[in-house]
Amino acid sequence: MFQGIQPVLVRHPWIPYVLPMFVYLLAGSLLGGDQADEPATFLAWTYPTRYTIQLALTVAAAVVAIPVLKRLWNGITVWGVVFGVVGVVLWVGLCEMNLEERFLVPIGLDRILPIGPRPSYNPLQALAESPATMITFVAIRFLGLALVIPVIEELFLRGFLLRAIDNPDFEGEPFGAATWKVWAVAAAYGVISHPETFAAIAWFSFITLLMVWTKRFWDCVLAHAVTNALLGAYVLKTGSWHLW
Repeated sequence: MFQGIQPVLVRHPWIPYVLPMFVYLLAGSLLGGDQADEPATFLAWTYPTRYTIQLALTVAAAVVAIPVLKRLWNGITVWGVVFGVVGVVLWVGLCEMNLEERFLVPIGLDRILPIGPRPSYNPLQALAESPATMITFVAIRFLGLALVIPVIEELFLRGFLLRAIDNPDFEGEPFGAATWKVWAVAAAYGVISHPETFAAIAWFSFITLLMVWTKRFWDCVLAHAVTNALLGAYVLKTGSWHLW
């Protein structure tokens, strides 16, 4: 499967780490996948359709990362679950405090940080007339939330970026280094990629602690997956669609 592109990957070993995340972000930008309202295009695709296409393109791109994901496997520990559970408490608790509106918006930081609402799409209401469609989209949303995103985001951030900042030959850099740049970049990444500034700083720093402690890539993926799955369950249970 990979023989045709193997020479390219040898020359540019960063591609499998970066490509899935790049495709996810690019598809979301082009399709309007991060917005729940109708896109201003002649296609006028609904949010479920756009998100499904975005996810499908991301999964297709992630195929190239399979060998890398296998190489990064060195087992998992129960700490991935523990950190994931504590992580969702941190995330929900800080989000519900609405700290961004209280402290960052008044000083104008919303103009330079991606502070703003999530799509807040409620499939239980929007797709109520078609239960089969509703159930299918909720399943797809959870697939992205609890499986695809944890893998591609951890692959990019901890598999590539946090190792590359200290060593251009990043694959030769041990996983789980605890330099100050690692902590700073992990927190900064959370801030620039999530509208929940305080929750992102806390959560990404917390999972960096897990990375440094166990030095297992798949522990970080597991923690990310547990947090996201529990967050999705919390949203469905409470109707807190602003966290969706």
